[in-house]
Amino acid sequence: MKRAVRLGLVIAALAVIGAAVVIGPILFAKVQDLRYRFQLAERRIESLGRMVAAPIIAHQKKQGDARFSASSGKSPFQSGVNWRQIGGSGIAGSWSGDCQFKVKAMAVHQGKLFVGLLGSVPRCSGVWAYDGKAWAQSLGQSLHDQWKNFRYVTVLYSLAGRLYAGVDSTVWFLEKGKWRLAKSNQQDFPWTAKSTAYSMAHRGKDLLVGFTGGAARIYRFSAGKWSEISDGMNSSTGRGVYEIFRHDGAIFAGTISNPGPAEVYRLNENRWEKVGGGGLKGSWIATGSNYLLSFASYQGQLIATLNRNPQVPGRFVSVWAFNGETWHPVGRRFAPVQWGQTDNFNTSFVFKNRLYVGSGGRPAGNASVWELQPGKAWRRVGGFGVFGSWSKNRDRLSGNRDATAEYPYRIIQWRGRLVVGFGDARNAAQVWIYGNANAGRAN
Repeated sequence: MKRAVRLGLVIAALAVIGAAVVIGPILFAKVQDLRYRFQLAERRIESLGRMVAAPIIAHQKKQGDARFSASSGKSPFQSGVNWRQIGGSGIAGSWSGDCQFKVKAMAVHQGKLFVGLLGSVPRCSGVWAYDGKAWAQSLGQSLHDQWKNFRYVTVLYSLAGRLYAGVDSTVWFLEKGKWRLAKSNQQDFPWTAKSTAYSMAHRGKDLLVGFTGGAARIYRFSAGKWSEISDGMNSSTGRGVYEIFRHDGAIFAGTISNPGPAEVYRLNENRWEKVGGGGLKGSWIATGSNYLLSFASYQGQLIATLNRNPQVPGRFVSVWAFNGETWHPVGRRFAPVQWGQTDNFNTSFVFKNRLYVGSGGRPAGNASVWELQPGKAWRRVGGFGVFGSWSKNRDRLSGNRDATAEYPYRIIQWRGRLVVGFGDARNAAQVWIYGNANAGRAN
């Protein structure tokens, strides 16, 4: 009986080996063919991207790089200080991150750092405050009955003793320790429930709010009343106003344009004038750059960042500067090769007389912060583990293997330190600071 079993095993093993001898070359040939097809598809996509990029590169080269003076003094990223995470993952009593996807809204109000979260379910959204030692939830479902259906805090803005918050299609404000809806006599807001209060700025004592989810629209909140001030904006195409910004005494608005390119408007009295997009005044021509994502003021010029499409390496950038008359690309000659691996420049900020931009997107693991060195190369100062930061080996910031995209969503200054909020995946709603959170004066 044992001999029969052994003989059966030997015959089975020989059969497997014989099948492997026959099938092995077939499988190897299939793998080789599949590999060839992937390489061919990759090359075709790359070639198409380069073809699309060619006129963009030529246009930016013709415009010439924006000119800036060399920065005085040493960069703050030469001091030996490191990055560290201060929010998310339950750190210092903050949110767990299990169902929080974004920290896009950030503001400093009365000395504290406030952030707003996007939650995968309503109970996970909310506004949190940090005093340098611990986090405390300031607004959310557990604190306010009306929050049972809210999911996304898109923007926070401090103005005249109030902290305003854009929450889905509503606007709230914090005053004297209490949150209230920003409207009079419990009347409905004048915009539709499909609109999202996405960006904020101010003119005088008036709050200006830009909305996404439809045609480009901006509303003004003055003396407790809302009024629309959208005259002059393109209402036939697009998905709204992504960003509003105050620069050199004027108000600028950037749109989501579908089809692209994204547009920039400047407010003159109560009417908007288009000043950028589609080659106007030398601006960007890429139809794939259809999101005007952020603004900043640097050496007297208005900085604008957009999404990068096509996503290929090359001497073209998604960072532009407006000197009041014409637009010019920023640092085009020194565009990092790594920028061809990201598709989004969601945030920009000027810190200690230097310009910083955040890049990321798809694929996850590329979220980075870059410093402009006028006349020299862009320098990565956050991400890929530099200065003790995240994604040391291009691993996912969130630690979530299912994450497809990760972004630096907002950069601000708090207590003399640079602070960055992230998204867009489970556990990616994190806050990082460059330096000691308790150092410096509140500002």
